[in-house]
Amino acid sequence: MEDILCDLFTFPVHRSQRPAAQLGTCGSTGLCAIGPDCTIRNLNVRVGEGHLLVSSWFLTGSANQQAAVGSTCEALGEDLELSSPCCIPQHFKVSRDGRNALIGGATTDDTDRSAVCLIDLSTSGQPETQLLVDAALYKTRPGLEVVQIDWHPNSAAHFAVLTSDATWRLYSTEDLTRPEQQIKLQFQPSRKVGLTQDVGSQSPCMAFCFGADHAWERFTVFFTCTDGATYCLCPVAPFGSTCPAASLPHMRQLVASSSAKDAAYTKEWLQQAFPDNPGSKSRLVVHAHALEAHAPALMGPVASFAPEADAGGTSSAPFSTVMTLRYADKASALLVSTSAGLIRAYLLADDILPCWCESPPQHCVEDGSTSAVRLQAKRVSDRAQSLLLLDVLDLRDHEAASSAHPAGRTESESLQLLRDPAAGERVFVSLPHAVFSIRLSWLPALAHAFLKGTQQGLQELPAPALEELWRATGSRKVVSAAVVGDVLSGVKLALWDSQGRLQLLQPFCGASAHPHQGLHARSQELSSGSAAEVDAELERRYGSILQGPRPLDLPPLATPTAAGEAAGAALLSDCTSVLRAKHVEFLHSAHQTLLHRAEAAAEEGGRQEEWSAEVAEEAAGLQGRMEGLQGRLKAAWQLHANLTARAGLLVDLHRSLPYPLTPAEATLKSHGLPALEWRCQSLQADITGLKSATAKSSHSRAVRVKTSTPVLQYEQLRKAQQSLSAQAAVLAEAMHRTKILEGALQAHAALVS
Repeated sequence: MEDILCDLFTFPVHRSQRPAAQLGTCGSTGLCAIGPDCTIRNLNVRVGEGHLLVSSWFLTGSANQQAAVGSTCEALGEDLELSSPCCIPQHFKVSRDGRNALIGGATTDDTDRSAVCLIDLSTSGQPETQLLVDAALYKTRPGLEVVQIDWHPNSAAHFAVLTSDATWRLYSTEDLTRPEQQIKLQFQPSRKVGLTQDVGSQSPCMAFCFGADHAWERFTVFFTCTDGATYCLCPVAPFGSTCPAASLPHMRQLVASSSAKDAAYTKEWLQQAFPDNPGSKSRLVVHAHALEAHAPALMGPVASFAPEADAGGTSSAPFSTVMTLRYADKASALLVSTSAGLIRAYLLADDILPCWCESPPQHCVEDGSTSAVRLQAKRVSDRAQSLLLLDVLDLRDHEAASSAHPAGRTESESLQLLRDPAAGERVFVSLPHAVFSIRLSWLPALAHAFLKGTQQGLQELPAPALEELWRATGSRKVVSAAVVGDVLSGVKLALWDSQGRLQLLQPFCGASAHPHQGLHARSQELSSGSAAEVDAELERRYGSILQGPRPLDLPPLATPTAAGEAAGAALLSDCTSVLRAKHVEFLHSAHQTLLHRAEAAAEEGGRQEEWSAEVAEEAAGLQGRMEGLQGRLKAAWQLHANLTARAGLLVDLHRSLPYPLTPAEATLKSHGLPALEWRCQSLQADITGLKSATAKSSHSRAVRVKTSTPVLQYEQLRKAQQSLSAQAAVLAEAMHRTKILEGALQAHAALVS
């Protein structure tokens, strides 16, 4: 642990962690910052020409502002102060729409545990909405650190988190309890038989970035380790994101050129991810997908470096940042940099294609469909993409590094690579000691050559243009930076320094310089002189720009004269000479700037027209579908009324007309009733016989009584009594059954009638 001291705040952080103060972009003109006190502030910036300086109001909330002429800044809503922050804000990212923000870092109560939370920025002035991301993971894994967090460029509802256990997790804002896709990165290949082993990268993974929005690159993730080894993982697509329907045929065409095994798995992946028929849709939704026994493989390393040493003999800083650039949809570049400022620029020579490894994924199924997937990405070294190293730029502060610590490590090594939304070949580099603008001039040249299908005139590629936008003085250091603006309004670089001031820097067209010459030599010439020499150099470089347009001093006109006369012609010639000497260069520069912006505006207008046409087409289709649904609904109501009337008529007919016997009733009539009648007749015959027998026995007893008086024993009387009781019971049961049969016969007669 160490303390980073500055004029603004003091807080302890790990050596590998960034300061707890970050700057983000909300839309094209909005800035969002979070300080060490976990207070989030928004600022809307409208920039004219020149630089914009905002005092400590941006951090402390005071009312004083200092802005250049033609530049305004105003607060957006109220400050959002987190009452109980879950972690120290060492990582801060704002979504593209500016609605949500991600904060990651060590927890406030236990620095050995990390946390990531999602904050709703639209709740200013209300109780904040702070949702923990995968809280169960970080609570049960002490020592697990958050290496990087970032939003997905093609989905505002998805973000990724890279942790220190070499696991990359993709989350959806719809469900923060678990990752939608969890990929374990296995940079070392499986062990093979033999003495020579390709062990792969032994260094931890420090950064990742998403590919450009082109073909399979939009489904690619690049990873960089501390030793500079860079890998790519393809395909990785968030569930529910969208993809242009026009790019699918090109992607399928590229897959046809890959190996047969990978092509078969890729086709299966496409069928699962895009099962819908494109039809007239401009964009397709990515469905939940996962192959049965295979997972995307790590291809690489696509770039690997041997350990190098600085000028002082010390070891170089670890690689910590990676970024991709795409120009005119024709050429892609990959930038890999160390935390101290050593940048390597590569050209992606081949199209990225999916690669697969044998690794059965684990599915989480809800309601019969896959909702989450857990994968293990194994390294495949024989499918590495081709990268051409074209430039190496050394932006390190060697003097500060050698004087700060004997080991060559500065107090705060932190580098940011920021993409320029208006120029695909430009990138901003923010270091604690300086801020630079780098224009990769060879990227547009290669893109135009690829567009024309020829390589004539490319025997020597143009060198990148380096421009120093800002350099630290004294204890003043860069805390964070962000890009503000777009193609139409222009681009500015927002700089937040250690004194709490926000400064907007305007990039100019710097002169080209070969990267091997090093910018450090030129900056050292400026910093080695006195203050007067620095002022003189600034006056020489930017004096004409700071002074503005010169006054219009035209030759005076003594008396009115016509242009055809000699005096008029001489006056016109003198005025032309004055204008050429003083104002034409400014007009020419303004003309070139306006032409550039007009081209950019035309491109943006064309895209807006395409989007408007797509929206209009979609609206017309929806209108037609709505009218069709209304007609179908009306017909359904009419059919319902007709069916209701017919059902009532059938009920009335059923109740009024006799109905045929049921199978049970028919069986009772044909078999049951004859059997019951036969039993009834037999019982009646038995009853008649019993009655006659009883009458005869009574008559015989009366006769015997008259003639003689027999002497009966007790046993004989008892037996006779039992016999009579049994006969009485049989007669009672027969009478009961007779009544039942009579009731059944009456019911049957009623049914038949």
